[in-house]
Amino acid sequence: MAEPDEGSDIGSALSSLSAALSQLSSAVVNQTSDEINARVTDPLRRASEQITDVAERLGSGSSARPRGIEATREALLDAAAQLFAEKGYEGTGVSEIARRAGYTKGALYANFASKQELFKALIERELARSHEDLESNLTGASMPSGADREAAQRQVLLTLEANLYAIRHPQMRDEVLADTRGQLRRIAEVIARTHGEALAEGQEPTQDYLDDAMVVAAVESFAALGTMLCDDPMVAEAVTRSRDRIIGRIMGSQD
Repeated sequence: MAEPDEGSDIGSALSSLSAALSQLSSAVVNQTSDEINARVTDPLRRASEQITDVAERLGSGSSARPRGIEATREALLDAAAQLFAEKGYEGTGVSEIARRAGYTKGALYANFASKQELFKALIERELARSHEDLESNLTGASMPSGADREAAQRQVLLTLEANLYAIRHPQMRDEVLADTRGQLRRIAEVIARTHGEALAEGQEPTQDYLDDAMVVAAVESFAALGTMLCDDPMVAEAVTRSRDRIIGRIMGSQD
């Protein structure tokens, strides 16, 4: 049996509602209150039932496919991440982002009020992802490889873009600095845990751990940039080994 045409059902329900509202408008002008109730109640009830039925059927299928708004936002953020890493924030236009994502510019503006808002949402998403992987990345044997390395490198480039943007747009500096402080605090918490000093909720890391966190952040950024800039595999490998030794000493996995 053919599946119900959701578009047709919605159109039919809206037509019923429109007809009922038209009757209500006419009745308000020409008839008494009792006549209005008698004439309009049934059409409105039928329209309401149709709309409810369509909404329930649409809702029942939502778990079987991505929710449209979320899928669109993620596609736009993915496209923006690629383009900002390739061309920088200033060098990327909203039309390019929409085109890369496979949507119109109107779809982009339906989800983000501006390119700046999109950029802020992207930074928030990337920070959330980096927090999820932070401990495994720092306590792992070496830098990520393959697709994971590409993602890590893109994250470094986006971080640099965020810092450059804050330098050029002073109104964003407090927000970017807050993100940076938050990232350093999370690194310090990971370092503390590896040394057997789990922090209580709301407890601040010691200055020593924060200092170590700054070293870790700097080394991670330098190593990622070094491997991106270097064409010589042997030099890139040497950079990676240096990174591993420094991080290992701080995390306590190497003497």
